[in-house]
Amino acid sequence: MDIQGKTAIVTGASRGIGYAVAEALADRGVKLAFCDRIERELRAAEKRLAGRTDVLAQLADVSDERQVRAFVGAVRKRFGTPDILVNNAGISGSYAIVEDTTPKEFDEILATNLRGTFLVTRAVLPEMKKRRNGYIINIASIAGKEGGADMSAYCASKFGVVGFTESLIEEARSHNVRACSICPECVATPMTRDEPIPKEEMLQPEDIAKTVLWLLDLSPVSVVKDVVLDRMGEEE
Repeated sequence: MDIQGKTAIVTGASRGIGYAVAEALADRGVKLAFCDRIERELRAAEKRLAGRTDVLAQLADVSDERQVRAFVGAVRKRFGTPDILVNNAGISGSYAIVEDTTPKEFDEILATNLRGTFLVTRAVLPEMKKRRNGYIINIASIAGKEGGADMSAYCASKFGVVGFTESLIEEARSHNVRACSICPECVATPMTRDEPIPKEEMLQPEDIAKTVLWLLDLSPVSVVKDVVLDRMGEEE
């Protein structure tokens, strides 16, 4: 896909992986729409990115259907139908064994990570199909491929994202809309600040951004279901 001049939506783009992806897309001449639910961080990111490309930044909680519709509606009004969607918004919650994970905590994690991915995709997909063009990239996790102790809710949400993406690939390919999930190991972001792994040994947000660009640059006939990144940034 020749992405210069295209429009991209990136959710949860105020910091970490989302910001790195937004920055990389802006540097390639992509018009950028992004959302976050923390206004202070949203406006700070908007200020940093505004000088690089045409930017629309809006407060939105991706787990809330009304807010998602309002955000996507604003994007269409400003830029038209988006060409690229990167579903990045996510939370990890607290690490806990199953019996210590409350239903509220479980629901909150799935609401953002899985329901949010579904809602934003659902809002943009019909127009992408109608126009027969688009690429949806979902930021999952190695925790969506391998279960881990003390993180059942997070793993459930990311396994869900991977499964959702695989179904989306099958549904959308006949409409010339591609989809893929990226499944990195630990990434050096605020979400992993308490991990025992040294920051320099983790993947960096820029590694994920480079993978997004690589996917977008692939031939239109390429079908990649998921990309797993280890700590050295190597694709599997």
